[in-house]
Amino acid sequence: MKTSIWIRALALSIVAMTACTFTACVSIRLKIPKPQRSKDMKFTPPPSTFEKTQSPDLDYSWQEKKNGNSISVLSECHDTPDATLEQIQEGVIDEISDAQPIEVDPITYNGVAAIHSIIDGTVEGVKTEFELVIFKKHDCTYILTYAGVTKAFGANQLDFERFVKGFRVP
Repeated sequence: MKTSIWIRALALSIVAMTACTFTACVSIRLKIPKPQRSKDMKFTPPPSTFEKTQSPDLDYSWQEKKNGNSISVLSECHDTPDATLEQIQEGVIDEISDAQPIEVDPITYNGVAAIHSIIDGTVEGVKTEFELVIFKKHDCTYILTYAGVTKAFGANQLDFERFVKGFRVP
């Protein structure tokens, strides 16, 4: 199944953020309309060991100062055509080299259906893992992402878990 340009752009944003974490960063700009972002998110940022980073493709992103692990939020509102959670997840997986889903679970999150997954792969030749929570609420799609090199991935999973537990869309 072909993925929409929006899903590919979303996936590239997530993977590019991770690539910038581990290698020299090169900006890739796709010729797509600027997305409409959610304005209804409520959350507590990750702990002070993370510093806020700027990415024009993400709503919010933070990077752990010592190991480079990252936590990010990406939202898109009023997307047409409306992709399923599975299509969005598949779009992300398609952009990760050597991607292997380790865990994929349908969950209820923020009172709606969601997908929680852990994916093993490589970014710029570096073994990397991703943890994703993908959900839709009020005509918006949200992707919460935790990414890190495999050897340091477990170091901040609890920080991501706390971030996810505190993330709310009213």
